[in-house]
Amino acid sequence: MLEFHVIARRPAETTPYPHRDAAWVLNVQARWRDAGEDERHTAWARETFEDMTPFTTGGVYVNFISGDEGAARVQAAYGDATYRRLAALKREWDPHNAFHLNHNIASSNNAV
Repeated sequence: MLEFHVIARRPAETTPYPHRDAAWVLNVQARWRDAGEDERHTAWARETFEDMTPFTTGGVYVNFISGDEGAARVQAAYGDATYRRLAALKREWDPHNAFHLNHNIASSNNAV
């Protein structure tokens, strides 16, 4: 399934999501029931994403990151300045990393 969404236009600096100037969002989702088909379905979803990449801005939406993409992709979703701001907030409000089950924001007090 391919989903296209129109992004609400707001100034990038007013939210953690910096890619507000994009006209569309592309999200490739693959769902299946048989675990024996994991490799086949994961492959076509990743191939579709790669095929569409030349037509994108390269921006990343954090809620569309898969679990195997890593911390660098999470940081790319926010951009460097916003990520630093979120990491500072994380150090202040979550020094023990209680909120870590999402795409984690790292700080000097906790691991990614």
